Amino acid sequence: VMTAQYTRALKVDRNFFAIYENSDLRRKAYFNRISASNILLLKGGSNTYSCSLRVGEMLLNSAESAWHLGNYTHAADRLLQLQRKRYADNGAAKEAAVADMQPDQLLQEIMNERARELAFEGHRWFDLRRTTRPRIERSFKGETFILEENDPRYTIRIPSEAITANP
Repeated sequence: VMTAQYTRALKVDRNFFAIYENSDLRRKAYFNRISASNILLLKGGSNTYSCSLRVGEMLLNSAESAWHLGNYTHAADRLLQLQRKRYADNGAAKEAAVADMQPDQLLQEIMNERARELAFEGHRWFDLRRTTRPRIERSFKGETFILEENDPRYTIRIPSEAITANP
């Protein structure tokens, strides 16, 4: 989980950075783009505003829940409520785009907004586990690591201490 100590310690994947539009105010608040391939994380650095749940996450939870209940209008309203605060044009372009979205596109936008809004706060892994469980391939120091789609490693084991305490 992201803590204040990680500020400026991480390099951000350029594919992840690309999901932020130029008008997204979080681009400058969360990241320092040195070059096309060198993007540093600025988010963090203080425990002053630490919290376990914040308004952005609540709005996104509400949007996703409404979508799953088939209430696409409410889902779009909650999504736009957040986006109006996150884009330079007060979300006007997003409002037009969301209005034209089909339900599946709306869900994808909600999930993309979760990735953007909650970046480096410890939510992404659980979102992937809970939803799509995609194939993930990463390279590190010349070695490639692969987590296949729906891989059993998406399941978190119950700790043996918990099993022993609650047989």
